[in-house]
This record gives sequence, structure tokens and C-alpha cells, in this order.
Amino acid sequence: MDRFLGLLGLSMKAGQVIWGANPVEAGLLKARLLVLASDAGASTERNARHLAEKQGIALLIVPYTKIELGHSIGKKPCALVSVTDRSFATQLERIHF
Repeated sequence: MDRFLGLLGLSMKAGQVIWGANPVEAGLLKARLLVLASDAGASTERNARHLAEKQGIALLIVPYTKIELGHSIGKKPCALVSVTDRSFATQLERIHF
């Protein structure tokens, strides 16, 4: 597993990840970073951009599929996750693709 997905999985184990469009939106005040899968639908991407702008946080569109993103956090395929810890978010943002 690569560094980004490994760190995202570690964030999940630490209880610092919210996954799925509706839970991410409901927990937006806790969000420090939004991560969007490369194969997310157009409406999901528009919604993610809106949420990131509304909260004033970064949105990373990563080169991973929904399957890969979900697998990295031990869940079923998901298009959007939120990282709620500032330190994890900063570390993830620093990884270059």
C-alpha cells in the first residue's frame, strides 16, 4: 500500500475519518480535509467542492478509485472521506502525487 493510503488508514484507526457523502456533510464542522476518489460522480464532486469551500478547507482529488479509497479505511467503496484531525490532514496534504 502506498504512503497516502497507509496514512489514511492510520487516520481511520485513530477515529479521525468520516466516510460517505451524507456523514461527511453532517460532520462538516469537524472536517480539516476532504478527500475525493478519482472516479467519483460529477454531482459528488460538485458537492465536495461546495462543502470544502463552505468550510474553508482543502479538497484533494486523489488518483485512487472508490474501491481503493474504501479499502484503505476498511470499508466498502466510497467516493468521499473527511479527515477530522489537523495533523493527519496536514500530513496527507503534503504527499505529492
